[in-house]
Amino acid sequence: LQKDHRLGAIAAGFEWMIRFKKIKDVNFETFQDDFNLQVNGEGKNDLLFTAEAVKKIYPHISIKCQSFSTGKEKVAFIKELVSKNVPSMLSLTLSSKSNVSHEMPVTFYDENYVRLVWRVGDTKNPDMLRIAYDDILFRHVYWDGGKEVAWLERQS
Repeated sequence: LQKDHRLGAIAAGFEWMIRFKKIKDVNFETFQDDFNLQVNGEGKNDLLFTAEAVKKIYPHISIKCQSFSTGKEKVAFIKELVSKNVPSMLSLTLSSKSNVSHEMPVTFYDENYVRLVWRVGDTKNPDMLRIAYDDILFRHVYWDGGKEVAWLERQS
C-alpha cells in the first residue's frame, strides 16, 4: 500500500522489494515515511539517493541502481533480473512534455511486454501496467529521464 501517491513511489517500491524477499529487521510501519526524502526535506526523491539512505539505516539491505545509455540495455537487464527472481524497479518517463518519471516494481515479462505495479491504492489491490518493450525503447530515446533500474542485490 503506497502511503503517498504523489511522491512516495520509490519508498513504496523499495518496501515491496524488501517484503518480496522476506528480509527481516525492517520497520515497515515507518519505512515509507522514513524514505520519502522529498517530503522529509532531504532532497528530491531519486532511486540512488533513496537506496543510499536505506543502506545507512539498514546496512543489511543493498539496493543497487544503474542508469542505462540505451533502452535496449535497460530492457535486457530487466529481463535478466526477473528471470533470476531478483526484485527490481524501473523508472519510466510519463510524458514527452516533462521530465517526470514514475518508478515501479517489475513483476513479469514475456516476449513483448513487461508488467509493472502502477500503484497500490486503498483497496490493497495493485493496479498493473502492461507496457510494450517498443514503448520503453521509444521513451528512452526520445524523452528525457526514466533511464534507471533499481534492484535488491543481496541481504547480509
